Amino acid sequence: MTTYLKGVLTAVLVLVSPLVSAQNHGEINGFVYDESGEPLAYAAVQLIGTTSGTISDDKGFYTLKHIPPGSYEVKVT
Repeated sequence: MTTYLKGVLTAVLVLVSPLVSAQNHGEINGFVYDESGEPLAYAAVQLIGTTSGTISDDKGFYTLKHIPPGSYEVKVT
């Protein structure tokens, strides 16, 4: 399935927006699509090098909350 999702990361919309909090954390959210452009339901979305991860919903949307500022790579499986 990883080969099937190779092109997914190019189609993933990643938005980083800071939350109003003392910890200065943010969230990353977006959509996961397969190679044909269809939403990818229930895909595992992880930030490489962290323990942060989630599952996309039935429309391919995901949200990762309480993410410290920085640069991240997103892995979808």
